[in-house]
Amino acid sequence: MNSSEPRIPSGTLRFSNGAQVDATPYTDVQPSPPQAASGRAGEFLFVVVQLSGPASPDLHSKLSAAAGDTYWSTAGSSTAALRKAAIAANGHLVQFNARAEPSQHCVGALVLAVLHDDDVYVLQVGQGSASLLHRGRLQQFSAAKGLPQLGARQVADVRVHHAFSAVGDTLLLAAPSLTPLTGSDGLEVALAEADFPLLLSRLAQSAAESDFTALVARRSSLVLAPDLAETREPAETPSISALPSDMPQPEPPRRRRRPREKKESRLRLWANRVGPEIRDRLSSASQAAGQGLRSAGAWLGQGAKTLLRRTLPGRDETASRPFKEPSAAPDENRRLLMAIAVGIPVLLVIVVVVAYLSFGDEARFQGLIDKAQLEMDLARATDDPDEARRHLETALDYAADAAAWRPEDPDAARLYAEAEGALDVIDHVSRLTAVEIDEFGQGTEPNQLVVRGQMLFVLDSGAGWAVRLDLSPGGDSLATPTSLTELAVAGELIGVEQVATLLDCAWVDTAGGREASGLLILEETGGLLTYDPSWTGAGGGPRVTRSTLRDALAQSALAIGTYQGRLYVLDPVRNQIWRYQPEGDSYPYPPEQYFTSAPPKRLDDAVDMAIDGNVYVLYEDGTILRFLGGEVQPFDTQGVAGDLSAASRIAVDPSGLSGHLYVADPEGERIVVLAPNGAFLAEYRMQVPLDLLSALAVDETAGRLYLVSGQRLYSALLP
Repeated sequence: MNSSEPRIPSGTLRFSNGAQVDATPYTDVQPSPPQAASGRAGEFLFVVVQLSGPASPDLHSKLSAAAGDTYWSTAGSSTAALRKAAIAANGHLVQFNARAEPSQHCVGALVLAVLHDDDVYVLQVGQGSASLLHRGRLQQFSAAKGLPQLGARQVADVRVHHAFSAVGDTLLLAAPSLTPLTGSDGLEVALAEADFPLLLSRLAQSAAESDFTALVARRSSLVLAPDLAETREPAETPSISALPSDMPQPEPPRRRRRPREKKESRLRLWANRVGPEIRDRLSSASQAAGQGLRSAGAWLGQGAKTLLRRTLPGRDETASRPFKEPSAAPDENRRLLMAIAVGIPVLLVIVVVVAYLSFGDEARFQGLIDKAQLEMDLARATDDPDEARRHLETALDYAADAAAWRPEDPDAARLYAEAEGALDVIDHVSRLTAVEIDEFGQGTEPNQLVVRGQMLFVLDSGAGWAVRLDLSPGGDSLATPTSLTELAVAGELIGVEQVATLLDCAWVDTAGGREASGLLILEETGGLLTYDPSWTGAGGGPRVTRSTLRDALAQSALAIGTYQGRLYVLDPVRNQIWRYQPEGDSYPYPPEQYFTSAPPKRLDDAVDMAIDGNVYVLYEDGTILRFLGGEVQPFDTQGVAGDLSAASRIAVDPSGLSGHLYVADPEGERIVVLAPNGAFLAEYRMQVPLDLLSALAVDETAGRLYLVSGQRLYSALLP
């Protein structure tokens, strides 16, 4: 390596049979050579090769050289070049084993890392490992257990990782991993050591009892870009003992853009996230464009100066020449000449600027596409679901930005769909197709749905009405355009009394002493309206009757539910759920207390209730409690992505076929499905906005979900 090449502080360790030996053939630090392919400028490649069996130092050196030569000759993204480098090294070892006797066969581990600006890319084959101490925090990239070793297969099975780095970060490549020997805490302490020789000494003391090969490198201000190296004073490669004990302080951390974090400008975010290859192209292009603009500006300035001097009135200072009788000057349009003199350079500048901006737009868009593709590749390469999710979310952000830039571009749409689909798989998300059934209009906000076969009942407490809708056999539309029956409207008469404010409604079956099924609607005054679809009223209209609940507890009621003919009334004021026993088609007796002792969380901020044998209560803060026989039961919302703090409604299938609880989360624009113990089962998302979701019902027998969002009624097939 000549003196003009960039340098980086590094050190190596190799222990064999309990003794420290020369690590040179087994490790390598390679700066980008002058003839490197496009996209490789300014990079550093770190190599660790560890083979088992009778492997010679020469074989290790050849594998390292094969990986390095292939990497530096491969254009494109860093991850693609790393994969080709691993393929080359694996192919070389496979060919060696094919020619050697079985007793001479060798397999092992290969760990490659690339430093490109603020990005670190790591590739592993076999049981090697990489660790990065980034701003005092240890990140470890260990190969998956059982990953085939280098040379064991015709095609290498690799794992690729990505991380961000800053000045002062320390990178460790080891084969095999040192973590089982030092522990994560011990490794973090060793890599944090500012004095480099002491860092290596600590690693050696911690792991010297085992055979291993390790390479340690620290990013520092000693790293020079190749195009700047020739303009600076050459410096000798620092030895480990000559390295300063006080390394440079880390730079502020780079922040990856995430939803709701807008602290950096869009241009800055893009600059930090643009792919290595595009960044190199933009750097070269911007330098060339800058030189061209400077040259064009100088030429235009000189031309404009000369043109103005010759066209404007005044003395033309020229070299003396023999006297000649001047001829009569033609008539001049001085204003026209002035306009031409000024307009030509302005026009040229406009043309140059437009061309430059057009190139910049194309480069920025392509950078977003390349970066999204890179994050997709990194997500596919990892076995860690959390790491894959982070890469996919980043890819989704890049693809969304690209699609916003060019809405019709197929690559942006494809990458967005791929990232969204992969995230759905990880998070158990099902995308349901919602079909609009009806629109209720402005000023309405239906807050309760009840489904019974092909009848769907809708109640709007605020507007004061309850209606019946008749559905088509498929449940995805109204049976007829006029399939709406008005059941109750606040202020109108039923019998001799006006309908009071409507609070809630529920379907009740014939069980527990009740003789007829029907829809129950609770009034604020304690009146209980009953609608039996089997009967018609005078004039062929719906037959709705009224009875009165004892003790007028409904005046403080929030929600009602039924189970086996019994009526349950949620009363937040009295911190109780009242249970009414039926007789005939009414509830004439005083209610029973469902809770024999106070519930663990008061009902003051309860917002909804659902009953399928279990009684579920939803609170304002998203807490859900499950009760059975008046006693609280275990219920823990495990595995739900995010939280349910904005949940607004809950629903169950009253038949209790599955025992699933459906939770409407308008803020997350989703419906979450939970098991009876609270365990996460699924998440439903739809192509329609759910941020105004106000009512929810489920019919598992028909396999349909019904909901109201933004004054519109939708139906969706359950998966």
